[in-house]
Amino acid sequence: MNIENIRGNNLENNEIDRKMLSHLSMLKLKNALERKMYLKSQSKKLNLTSEEFKKKLNKVAIEIINNKEKVKHYHQTSLKNAKEVIESGGFLSRSEIIKRNPDKQIDEWSSSKNVMMTLDSYNKAGQLSNLGVSNKRSMSNKSGTTFVFNSRLFNLPSYDAINQYPEAESIPLQGVCEKILVEKESDILDIETTLRSHQLENIEVIIKEEYVNNLTEGKN
Repeated sequence: MNIENIRGNNLENNEIDRKMLSHLSMLKLKNALERKMYLKSQSKKLNLTSEEFKKKLNKVAIEIINNKEKVKHYHQTSLKNAKEVIESGGFLSRSEIIKRNPDKQIDEWSSSKNVMMTLDSYNKAGQLSNLGVSNKRSMSNKSGTTFVFNSRLFNLPSYDAINQYPEAESIPLQGVCEKILVEKESDILDIETTLRSHQLENIEVIIKEEYVNNLTEGKN
């Protein structure tokens, strides 16, 4: 999220909001442990619990995102993992996955136990200033996929926008995921078949390069 692209009509010259923006800027420069310590120390000054302070910050973090109805969020994973997500009906946090499948091997690349995402950025004029996904292919030999989430994601109880990358504890596919991007034509049928078998035919499957090109050209 780009702090600079705020919606001035909602955050005019309010001193409290300016302080909240300052807190958000600080938090995005910190790692998970530092964020936890920062929230704890600053919440005490406001006579709030860390969780109460975090909720207030998260509300402001969501509020300052321009053109939320247009913003898409993205989560990239392997083709194998994508099919498992579809079979589960959505994304689960690593802790929930382990709880359900104690023997499952979980990738350790992520610094978060939740589902981390990138997102689009729009300026105040409603123009796309930064696309949250690129044409870059998976660095491994395995096929990569990208889940595209609509603005309903903002309404999920666990949606967290205060970190450098937004995250959520879990994300249902039904009603929230609108597209799945794949890198190869041969992967389209594979994903579509899995979606159909789990009553998720409303999710479109397309080539990532096509999606990125269309969006940057203003066609999506």
